[in-house]
Amino acid sequence: MMNAARLSVGVQGLALSEVAYQNAVVYAKERLAGRALGGAKFPDKPADPIIVHADVRRMLMTMRAFNEAPARWAMDRAQE
Repeated sequence: MMNAARLSVGVQGLALSEVAYQNAVVYAKERLAGRALGGAKFPDKPADPIIVHADVRRMLMTMRAFNEAPARWAMDRAQE
């Protein structure tokens, strides 16, 4: 019973992390700042969304990896 409770708490933390990732992606698509290194992706706008910047993409992919690995592990544990 205690192991199930620990798994539940871990899954709750994972859910919060996933919501944070999804909100970060939405924000990165909406927030305008600077121009992309390869030239303007949206020349009609005053700036490009920050998601076109390589470092922002790297941070988002890191968040995604930190979420996907424990999710797969939790699904595997739940099937046992």
